[in-house]
Amino acid sequence: NITPSATTSKILVMINLTACLGHYTDTDGSNSNNRVNIFRGSTNIVDNLVTSPGSRTGALAQHGFRKFDKLESLHFHLIDLPNSTSQQTYTVKVKARSSTIFVNRHADDPSNNNANTPRGISTLTCMEIGA
Repeated sequence: NITPSATTSKILVMINLTACLGHYTDTDGSNSNNRVNIFRGSTNIVDNLVTSPGSRTGALAQHGFRKFDKLESLHFHLIDLPNSTSQQTYTVKVKARSSTIFVNRHADDPSNNNANTPRGISTLTCMEIGA
């Protein structure tokens, strides 16, 4: 949460997302339609920042994980203009195409308690700039 001091304030949103893709079931093996988005309240702010013709939606990333069952770290930065002095709540949402995306943990975490299945950490940091 962050409360801008002026309606002209910009919010720098910085995201470090650590995630693991479970075994995928895409017939083409690409698994390239996993999406990462940032929301302010219930609004997908990426949709407000991109020009998206037709019924397409915006996304911070359409990520095809390089390898399933391995933790990967994704980094994003964007500038938001909430045009408000009310408290703003930001959240990150991930959507998997045909598998499960595990955030901050390995896909085998519940059943495998060894050093080869580490846990991760994700952060979302907001900073007011240009009040």
